[in-house]
This record gives sequence, C-alpha cells and structure tokens, in this order.
Amino acid sequence: MRSFRQMKATKRGNSKVIFSKSFIFVILLFSLILFYPPYSYAQPLPPSEHIFSYEEFVSNNAYTGEFVSVNAKVDRIERSKDLDWYRIRLLSLEGKELSNKGLVLVNHSCEIEFLEGGILTKDEDIGIAIENGDNIVVVGKAGRIVGKNREMHVNGEGTVILLLSEEEYEKWKSAKGRTVREFSSNFDVVESYEVVGGELKMNRRVETRKFFALGDYDLSSLAGNYELLDADGDKLMSPLDPYPDTKDEDGDGLDDKEEMEFRTSAAAKDTDGDGISDYDEVQGTVGYKMNPILKDTDGDGVTDYEELFGFEVGGVTYKTNPLIKDTDGDGKIDSVDDRPCEAEKLIDADKDGLSDIEEKESGTDPNDQDTDDDGLTDFEEVKGTKGFVTNPLKKDTDGDGLLDLEEIRGVEILSEGEFSRYKRFIGEFNNIYISNPTKFDTKGVGRSDKKEVERQREEKREELEKEERIKQAETEKGEKILFIIISLLSISAIVLVIVLIRWKNIAPVNADVKIERRLFRKK
Repeated sequence: MRSFRQMKATKRGNSKVIFSKSFIFVILLFSLILFYPPYSYAQPLPPSEHIFSYEEFVSNNAYTGEFVSVNAKVDRIERSKDLDWYRIRLLSLEGKELSNKGLVLVNHSCEIEFLEGGILTKDEDIGIAIENGDNIVVVGKAGRIVGKNREMHVNGEGTVILLLSEEEYEKWKSAKGRTVREFSSNFDVVESYEVVGGELKMNRRVETRKFFALGDYDLSSLAGNYELLDADGDKLMSPLDPYPDTKDEDGDGLDDKEEMEFRTSAAAKDTDGDGISDYDEVQGTVGYKMNPILKDTDGDGVTDYEELFGFEVGGVTYKTNPLIKDTDGDGKIDSVDDRPCEAEKLIDADKDGLSDIEEKESGTDPNDQDTDDDGLTDFEEVKGTKGFVTNPLKKDTDGDGLLDLEEIRGVEILSEGEFSRYKRFIGEFNNIYISNPTKFDTKGVGRSDKKEVERQREEKREELEKEERIKQAETEKGEKILFIIISLLSISAIVLVIVLIRWKNIAPVNADVKIERRLFRKK
C-alpha cells in the first residue's frame, strides 16, 4: 500500500499536470484570437492599409497610430546635427499651401550630397537621395494634428519612395535606389488634324510615357495604382501629370489626360484663342468638330468663331461652314466671297445650330433648342453629332423605354454604392450600358434595351447578394468557432477549479487514515 506521503505527492503531480495543460490551452486560445485572420483585402503598399491624398492626410486625424500611404511633394528637408535622422516638410503635389502642413520624421541615418548645384539628402538605409521639389510616396505611421502640423513616422517598417519622370531620372541617375522600377503608360495622342471632305479627321498614334520609382523594396504594387498616384482622378499618374491635384486645371471640360491626347493646353480653356473652348471644338458641341490648336480649321481666312457665329460682308452677317473653304461652292473661298452663302439660311432664332429653314424642314421649334426636351439639341439630333441621327420630335426615338440621351451616354446598371460593393466582393465590370437610340433591341436578344438593362441589373444584384451571403456565412462561422473555443476554455477553467478544491478536501482525510494505521500496527 502507498504511504500518505506518496498519495499526497501523486495528487500534487496530477494537479500540476492539469494546471499545465490548462495553461497551455489558454496560451493557444489567446494565440488563436490574436492571429485569427480578419476579412480584409490586399492593400497596395504594405504595411499600410490606408491611402490618403496629401490634402486628406493633413485635414483630419483619421487612422492615427496606423500605417498610411501618402503621395506628396517635398517642400524642404531638415537634418539632425549628427545626421542620424531627418524630417521632410510636405506640400501638395502642385506645391499649394494648405492651412495644415504634413511632416515626415524618418529615423534613418543620412548624408548630404551636392549634385549639379543641388543639395540632396541621401537616406543611407533606403539608398535614395531626395531634394526640395521631389515627388515622393511615404509609407509611415500617422500621428495626430498638433497645432497645424500632422506628422508621419518612418522607422523599420515604413519607407520613402522617390518618383521621377523619365527626364528627371536621366538627370539624377546617381540618386538611384536599391530597387529601381520603370513604369510606362500608353496614350492615344492626336498626331495631326486635317479636314477631309468637309469633316475633321484626327490622325492618332500611340505614345508611351515613362516614370521611375526608386526605393528599397518591391515596387510592383505601384503599377496601375491610380488610387495612390492619381489623387485627381484623371487617369494620369502623378509623375506624368502636369497638374496632379486638379482633374481639369483650366475647367474647359477636358481632363488633363484628354488635353494631353488632343495636344491642347491643360492650363487654357481655348488653346488656339479663337473664342471656342477646346472641349467644344473636339467634341463638336457647337455643330462641328474643329481643330483646337488652329484658329482657322479650314484655312479659308475666316476664324472658326466667325464662321460659326457670323461675320459681316457688305453689311450682311453670314455664317459659314468652318470645315469648307468655299461654303457655297461658287469657286471663291469664304474670306473673299462677297456672298459666301445664302443669307436666308443663316437665321437661327434659338441658336441651336439649325437655321430656321432647317427647323421648318425638320418640324422642330425654331425658338426652342431642344424641341422634345430629351437633353439633346435639335441640331445634335438632326445632324447626328452625338453619333446617331435621332428623331428631334420624340424623346425616345426607338420606343424601347430609354430616352435618346440615356442610350447615347449610357445607363448605370448598378447604383454607385452597389457597384462599389460589387467591385469589392467580386470584381469590376462595365457598369454603363450604352445602346443605339435608333434600335429597339440593340443587342438582338429579343427584348427592349430597357428590359435588357433591368435584366442585367437583376442578375448583378443576385450575384452581389449571393457573394455577400457567403461572406456573412464565413463571418458567422468564424464567430461560432471563437465562441466554441471560449466555451471550452471556460469549462476547462471550471474543471480545474473543482479538481483543486477536491484535492484540498481529500488531503486531510488521507492524513488521518495514515495516523490510524500507524496506531493499529503499534497495538
């Protein structure tokens, strides 16, 4: 038989085993909770999960203490006396002064370089050299606004990336980083404008423009990252954009990317100074598509504006065709013709581009630019300047349930909010349904264009609801697993407490039994 001491030691050993197992179980549980993967989506520049424009970053305290990505311009750089850290003062990409300012404290050692009269700060940890005016991306931990400054901190996990245009890169090759990545974008640029058969022809070519990213780790996530590098939403990455904070710098209706492709000035509404905006000339909203970089598209000696809105000959005002040198075909160009066209055809009471005689022939109201109130002017419908010749007397030319303007511009299949959720859960698709305003069934699927839009809308909504149900089920499953684990932990803790209590109660009884046995043996 075992002695009381042996029994007591056994009990203690069992208690230690139970306690050890429970402790290990608790550690495993907390590890599971700590590293339980949340439902998140890949972010472009780890460890950041949030992207800010410079203006957004300095205007609020969002995501304080978390890593964020910001694309901004270097205002100036301050270095510590021992060159063991440096601070970057930021500006917006266009160098605009804002009421609040952004600062970046970089806890890296640095040195000073002098290149071609410029003073550069070389980050010895990252291996890049930056100077005032540089375009950079900062990934760092966001602080709070103090006074009128908001600071970011770059330590071991964050980084600074230098962005250079092709010209800048050629100049500063000596400042290249440990990792250099080239990015390129293709643009459909108008190489030349010419008038052929009374119409403007745009001869295009593909033009490739490059920029370079210099840094200390894989920069591939910058490729096509318009959310970070295109704050103004004009589809031009900031190193290629002359006005990276403004989508349409001159407010003419053409964004900066379109201005580059049409070879017009992004800083002037009317590049050729003929009195007609660049947008109106290339889109033909005034009746004709014209050369936006030439005052006189057809070269007849009369400016485009004069031909459209009238010029006087012998006290009579004439409006001629800006794409035909000899509007009336009498052998004399418009600038030297004493009667360049029929004067009676020039009266246009409602200024929609159709003369009153043409309005009479079309059955439209000469005093109303949009007789059927469908959003398209009578001129646009009769002349087909929006791509289709439609009925100026009917809002819905083909009777498919969609207005002519809706069919030309396109109808949203999903609302903005639904489309955003769809992209997040499933992926992108063309959310704009464009159809032919002169065809009842554009796609030839046996139903009207309106019903086809409704069918696609219902289909996409069902896909979205299905995917959201799946995500919800996964979330609920995760919550159930977590609940079960916590429940098991609670039960284990209760069992442990019961075992410990029972052991304390049994120990005195065993001691009494041992004493009685000794007395019995003595007897």
